[in-house]
Amino acid sequence: MTDFVLACDLDDTVFGLHEGYWSYACDTDYPELLDHRFSLPKKWFFEDSHPWPFAGDAQFLPFHEAFVAAGGLAHLDPLSGAVEALRRLQKDGVRIHLATYRLMLPGHELEIMKQTVESLQRHGIPFDDLSFM
Repeated sequence: MTDFVLACDLDDTVFGLHEGYWSYACDTDYPELLDHRFSLPKKWFFEDSHPWPFAGDAQFLPFHEAFVAAGGLAHLDPLSGAVEALRRLQKDGVRIHLATYRLMLPGHELEIMKQTVESLQRHGIPFDDLSFM
């Protein structure tokens, strides 16, 4: 094993969160979101991150809470090549540290952790450490 550690975010780095949001919006009562594509923002602040269809946390958090309650985090697909790349790196001795800021919803921490681990296991995503923030 090398001394190298790769710290990697989960959302839109390993899993396609924006595609998961889009699918959820299409399948639920969020017709106002269907005019938008959940493509990756250029900045990670809602006010500056067009094409996100949310003006701020007050609009985003209820949507995200409903997404989590519907099991959305457990049904995200990995981005193309992500699993293979992580496997190759781990095989070469790189320690994989996955990190996520998914615990932004007070009172949903256990469900978020459960869905995250289920998804990692289902897709065979290798990791040595997992941090929730």
